[in-house]
Amino acid sequence: MLREALRQMDIISEPLLLTIDGENSSYKVGDYEYSLDCSKGILSNALTSGVTTSCLGSLTSLHIYLLTDTGKMGMSDLYGAISSSSVRRDTVSAKIYNCTKF
Repeated sequence: MLREALRQMDIISEPLLLTIDGENSSYKVGDYEYSLDCSKGILSNALTSGVTTSCLGSLTSLHIYLLTDTGKMGMSDLYGAISSSSVRRDTVSAKIYNCTKF
């Protein structure tokens, strides 16, 4: 059985513009803009003192989770799944951001 561990990688930081507008939400990185739906996932989390916003990408493999009070945001991607009957593993990524409201 082949076992692989997740490993941390450094990434080059780049500005990200998140626009929250329900089903018409989006985020922009560089010249590329991606659609989001932030209407399905507005959550109140017992572990945080404030309101959180959860957004899903069009394929629901992308998830953005924002702590509105602190501006801390996480983005995760899951492309496929891990199968015990295969040695192949699909890509899983997570990124952490500090946001500024304007």
